[in-house]
This record gives sequence, C-alpha cells and structure tokens, in this order.
Amino acid sequence: MKVIQEGKEIKSTMRVTCKTCKAELEIQAGDLKKNPGEQPFYPTTYSYKCPCCLRTNYLGYSDLTEEIRFELNN
Repeated sequence: MKVIQEGKEIKSTMRVTCKTCKAELEIQAGDLKKNPGEQPFYPTTYSYKCPCCLRTNYLGYSDLTEEIRFELNN
C-alpha cells in the first residue's frame, strides 16, 4: 500500500483519578498491568500504580479508551 499523505498522530493516553489520593493522572497502555480473571465470573482487569501514593488502582476493559484497547491488543 502506498501512503499519499500521513494521518495525524493518535494519542493513546487517557486521564484517570486515583481512588485513594485523588491525583489526576494521564496513563498509557504501557502503564497498565493485565490481571487475568477467571472467566466468566471474574473478568480481566487492568491495574496501574499511582506515582503519588503508590497505591494500585484497577480498571475494567470497558473503562479503557478505544486507543488504549487497540494498543493492548497489538
């Protein structure tokens, strides 16, 4: 395939708020750790560690932006 004109850069980041200290953070797919669940009762979750309070926060797959999901699946 030949690229005639390159498209805009897609930012695969999303903003989250730490549930413990309420810090507002911008995370990327590389900041997330996959925590496989036991299907179907416990679905897969993703976690990140807050750099302010060092607590682990969890997100469900449906909580992630489309761009983050794309990065995680590739």
